[in-house]
Amino acid sequence: MIDIAVSSGSYDGSGSIIRGYTAIYSFSVNIVHISGSYPIAQTGGDMHNYKIYYRTSNTSLINTTDAFMSGGALHGDMELRESQKGLYVDYTGTLRIRTSLKLTKAQCEYMAYMCVMIANHENSSYEEENSDNNMICINVSTFKVCTPGMT
Repeated sequence: MIDIAVSSGSYDGSGSIIRGYTAIYSFSVNIVHISGSYPIAQTGGDMHNYKIYYRTSNTSLINTTDAFMSGGALHGDMELRESQKGLYVDYTGTLRIRTSLKLTKAQCEYMAYMCVMIANHENSSYEEENSDNNMICINVSTFKVCTPGMT
C-alpha cells in the first residue's frame, strides 16, 4: 500500500472566474509520495494512475473523502500523460487539471474555494492507503467576478 498526499495547489488561470459563463479553468496540484516501500510506476496505453474530483465550497475545511464527495463532487479532466505519471518515494510531483464551471449568481457569491481531490484510478499501478489527505481547497475568491460588467 502507498500513501500519497496533496501538499499544495494553485489556480493557473490567467482570467477571472465569471458568473454565468461556462469556461475551462486550470489548476495545479502537488502530490507527495509519503509512505510505501516502492514508487508509483508510470502507466501507459489506456491505463491511468490518477483521477480528479472537484467541487466548489465556501470553506477550506473539507478534510475527509466522505465530506468531499457528499458535496456534489464532479469528475475533473487532465491530459493522459498527467494521469499516467509515476512518483518516486519521498518525491513531489505536479498534476495539472482542468475543471468546467458555470456559476449562478448564488453559487458565485457562496464560493470562495475550488476544492480538488486526487484518487487512484481503478487500473492504477498502486493502491492508496489513506485518501483523507488527498484533497486541497484553493482560495479563488480574488479571481471570481459575480457581477459581470461591474468592476
